[in-house]
Amino acid sequence: MYCCIPTRYRLDSDSFARRIRTSLPHPLGQWVDEALQLLVQSQPAYFKNSYALKKRLGAFTLPPNASLFTCDAVSMYTNIDTNLCLARLSKYFKEPSVYTRLGDTSPTALIEAIEIVMRSNIMRFGDCLIRQDTGVAMGISPAPTIANLFVAIHERDKVLPFLTRGCLFDWQRFIDDGIGIWLHDTDLETDRANWLAFKAAVNGGGLKWTFEPRAKKTVFMDMTLRIVNGKIETSLYAKPMALYLYIPPHSCHSPGVHAGLIMGQVLRIYQLCSRRKDIDRELEDFLRHLLARGHSLDNVMPIFTRAVDNAIKYISQSDEFRLQQKMNMRDTNSRRVFFHIPFDTRNPKSSVIQKKWRSLVSEPRGKPALNMCTNYSGELIPVDRLIIAYSRPPNLGNILSYRKLDKIPGPKVSSYL
Repeated sequence: MYCCIPTRYRLDSDSFARRIRTSLPHPLGQWVDEALQLLVQSQPAYFKNSYALKKRLGAFTLPPNASLFTCDAVSMYTNIDTNLCLARLSKYFKEPSVYTRLGDTSPTALIEAIEIVMRSNIMRFGDCLIRQDTGVAMGISPAPTIANLFVAIHERDKVLPFLTRGCLFDWQRFIDDGIGIWLHDTDLETDRANWLAFKAAVNGGGLKWTFEPRAKKTVFMDMTLRIVNGKIETSLYAKPMALYLYIPPHSCHSPGVHAGLIMGQVLRIYQLCSRRKDIDRELEDFLRHLLARGHSLDNVMPIFTRAVDNAIKYISQSDEFRLQQKMNMRDTNSRRVFFHIPFDTRNPKSSVIQKKWRSLVSEPRGKPALNMCTNYSGELIPVDRLIIAYSRPPNLGNILSYRKLDKIPGPKVSSYL
């Protein structure tokens, strides 16, 4: 049930288990994650997503001796040494430039919170409570930020200096996945020595990394990257065994889910493909896969047309414009309320619910609008919109899968320990 089993654990005593009433690491972990986000995002090798990486790599003009390579950390979260991580982060937080960026956050309080989060991860397995002794618990809020910063500090000191040695052109990393551009030396022995030294530097930070061979073409995250005439071209990558099991039209999902699926995938195609012929091919394949799942051409094509127009418009916008739009949406989003309801085809449509909301609550005839009314403090009610938030009904997995092993007849988990 738990994928953290390969690390070292200690079974806690019953007396300790009885003292557990709430999960302190959860809210504390959220605070740690928020405090570390700016530090992580300011690291030289950080990139937000595949689109940001594609834009960065697409701006390069590479020499003929350039190759691409990728690497992957082996079980990053569970293999991070807790003591080493705490010592490295504690030293880093005391650096003057880092201390300034932390603002009002106390480095001492931050490192103590990280220690609580890392040393107090409790899991339930059947009738047993198990505490993780080593590594960062996968699934907790600050796991990516802690792991990212743990690697980034070593990266800054030992890996990035290779950028000035004439053998490493660029290096970027998405948590446990790294990608770089290597410049081969004309002397094979020198090139081999540089490559071995670089791999040793990456592996010297407390984790083991596996490297793919240097080549003109590689696969990284969800993209295929190629060096063509000194430029890096990208296209979508899908595993050979991918089944493309998109939501079928008869599934009990709200109509907006199907539209959102098409809009999102079409935008992804436009964002991650460099060449027009790759975009056209991916759009044709996507449409073919939707039809194979039972969608009709008449229903899909109008959404496809809107999705293509939306993607072209989005790609043409500047980063500054998108940021401003996001800030504007943030103000708008703060003035809305949510109506949570399981989706059921027998229920009234969202348009009917919205009409009732406007006529009875938001803008009732002959009465002041809701946002013009005052609350008990005499302030205007900051509500302009109703968002109908559908949740899916229970599926077969929810009904048939066991969630509590101690309810199953037979020997308890503790009897095997």
